[in-house]
Amino acid sequence: MSLAEVADRVSVDPRFADLVEDALRIAARSHLAAKRRALGRAVASGALSADEAGIEVSRLIVNVLDGIEAVHVRVLLCDRETSAARVPGAFASTRRR
Repeated sequence: MSLAEVADRVSVDPRFADLVEDALRIAARSHLAAKRRALGRAVASGALSADEAGIEVSRLIVNVLDGIEAVHVRVLLCDRETSAARVPGAFASTRRR
């Protein structure tokens, strides 16, 4: 899809226009290149979708990405054993009574 086609879709599809606006606003506030790329992929996915459900999925992804910052990524990528060493019992499979 070309930039002109995206612009045309923004002008005729209010839901897609909202998606693009939200993604651009979030990207402008972010210092994380990976987050900006993910926002772009979400918009591209919405642009390629033929129905409203695809745009809603993209909107959900954009909303989730809005709340993710570098610290969240570090936590998500943190090694399970390292976390368990810092917080004893954090990943214990059974409770002690």
